Amino acid sequence: MHDTASNPPSSSSTTSATCAPAPSTRTRPSWQRSPYEDLSAQQVADQHVAWIKKRRLVFIPTEIAVFAAALAVIALKPPAAGIIYLALLASAVAISFLHRTRAINRFGSLHQICSLECDPAKYRAVMEALVASDVHDRSHSILATEQARGLYYQGESMRALQLLSQVRFKSPKNPYWLAVLSIETMCRHDVGDSAGESLALSRLDELGRKASAGSPLAKELDKLRARYQVILKDLAAWTSQDAAFIRDGVDRAQSPLEYASWLLDECTWERLHGDRTRALQIIASLDELKLTPLHKRRRDALAAALRPETNTEHQLDL
Repeated sequence: MHDTASNPPSSSSTTSATCAPAPSTRTRPSWQRSPYEDLSAQQVADQHVAWIKKRRLVFIPTEIAVFAAALAVIALKPPAAGIIYLALLASAVAISFLHRTRAINRFGSLHQICSLECDPAKYRAVMEALVASDVHDRSHSILATEQARGLYYQGESMRALQLLSQVRFKSPKNPYWLAVLSIETMCRHDVGDSAGESLALSRLDELGRKASAGSPLAKELDKLRARYQVILKDLAAWTSQDAAFIRDGVDRAQSPLEYASWLLDECTWERLHGDRTRALQIIASLDELKLTPLHKRRRDALAAALRPETNTEHQLDL
């Protein structure tokens, strides 16, 4: 969902769109394997829970020891007690920050099941297993969001929207709203709910207004807006600038999931505005990739529309 891409080129000439390498000559990128590729969903979940428990066994006693030392400093009042006390408090904050950062990164790495393996069913199964282990329901909204991500890529946008309706974060500035609203936007677009799509986009704009300028959240929102300005517009209104932006996305894709998504956009542009032969070449190249059910559905719709007997006025459900 969160494709990284530069802003559309400023030139509006057709040349900028047609000088990109043809799909037949473009070198397909290679990516690293997912570290979870050989594991079942339950094994991934069990491994993740074990990692969290192990980290807590180190983190909690360490925090207790630091705070105990701080209390001892207050009681004993050694020389430079104030400096020692502040140093211990800073250590406690640093340890907590490090633990939280590693836990966030570890959880984020699970997304490689979607991005590298292109297996949203397995990803959703992992999240469902983590829900079962979340006995205090502390991560309900995060896990519901990630289950919805899996459902979207499985081509089940209505079920994804049902899950997203359960998401609640205390702070309206919580960065996870970016994931929630971006998934919702694409689900609304997928099911043809233009009013819901517009509402989700307005909430993303509101999130952007609350984000600090130059922050990671603000930068991600800028990238997302640039992508949405192209892929959410009327396909008939796509321009050569949009084609150049899409091809740049193909070249910059950082995972098989992103690569397939951008290729499908490129194929759509070629089918509607460009060269049918190039569109067919892209369809053929997609057969060599791992595709999610959502992307398979889009590929099949494009392949059907590109058949010689297909009515040229046929509208794609993309």
